[in-house]
Amino acid sequence: MNPYSYKWQMYPGLIPLCHGDMDFDTDPKVTEAVLARLSLPLTYPPPYRTSGVATALAHYYWDAHGLAVPEDAFWLGSGCLSQSYQVFAALLAPGDEVLYWRPAFKYVPGAVAAAGGIPVPVPATDEELAREDLERLRGPATRAVYLVNPHNPTGKVFTAAELRTVSEFAATHGLVVVSNELHGRLVWEGDHIPFATVDDAAPRLSITLSGASKSHNLAGIGGAFAFSLDRALLETVRSPGMHLCSEATSVQQGALAAAYSGDGAWLRETRARLRSARDYVCRELRAKLPGIALSPPQGTYFLWCDFQSCLRPGESAVEVLRQDCGVTAGAGPDFGGTVSQARLSFATREDLLRQAVHQITDGLTGRLSGGTLTLRRPVPAVRPTRTH
Repeated sequence: MNPYSYKWQMYPGLIPLCHGDMDFDTDPKVTEAVLARLSLPLTYPPPYRTSGVATALAHYYWDAHGLAVPEDAFWLGSGCLSQSYQVFAALLAPGDEVLYWRPAFKYVPGAVAAAGGIPVPVPATDEELAREDLERLRGPATRAVYLVNPHNPTGKVFTAAELRTVSEFAATHGLVVVSNELHGRLVWEGDHIPFATVDDAAPRLSITLSGASKSHNLAGIGGAFAFSLDRALLETVRSPGMHLCSEATSVQQGALAAAYSGDGAWLRETRARLRSARDYVCRELRAKLPGIALSPPQGTYFLWCDFQSCLRPGESAVEVLRQDCGVTAGAGPDFGGTVSQARLSFATREDLLRQAVHQITDGLTGRLSGGTLTLRRPVPAVRPTRTH
């Protein structure tokens, strides 16, 4: 396997389904763009607002979503994660609260906490989001909503109605919505709906974070962007961190411009490949381990599972998967979940994925067949209510 891949070098002898990158070759048009940059002196790049990168992004949003984003409304950075930390550092005062959906990638509440804010979790469920779900958690210190859509780790894709609910809630209370859409081009049913398109208020009360690191497998290069149609809001989050959150390099700019020059054959084939992988994993796990709880993800290449029915009291799902199945996974507690939960990536080669699923089903079925476990349904989560 790839000798320069963290997951393949850190977990010898195991099949790593634990990280957010793909075991696929990069889009050839992106590789070509990167090599073109590397063939020239690696100087400081021209401003991205005049180098053609912002133009490519603006054309993409207009062509794909009918959203007019001026070229000077973009802010290019070296990574989505660092931009998110900068956004909340600029928006929040100590003690300010931010609503976010849990389970969540640990750096979602982490970005809020690093700014001195208080992350307030909204349960991520399969049920339609209702206004009351947000209102019951809002307090006098609530300043923002951190929306990750498609959602990591559950793969939930928010509907247009749900996004309008968030927008109306934010507009009513004067909140900023930070919409992380890093997986937006990896949606399996229907189309991704950018938050900034859902109503007239959304583009001016929000900041969108995105990039090609997930859709085009560019974790090793990085590069990301943000935009807002409220210029004052954009400058509020961009200007204080200009030297703390570095702008996209020449190579990153080239990769972004190529990745956003339309949905080419590579991306269409990769989406079909991932959709097929999702269907296979869900079908096999449901058939052979009927007690586990999972919902087929609507987007991303992650599967969020609860293995409670396969575990003895106190056991950790990731440790059992590692020791009994030879597979690594993301630990539930790292996402604000329980020790019985785990995140699996299905963005790997078909032969490796089939081997991993075989090892999981064989290993866990073998434990069950010992007679010491019985299949049981996980206990449903309780919806929290804010007390003022």
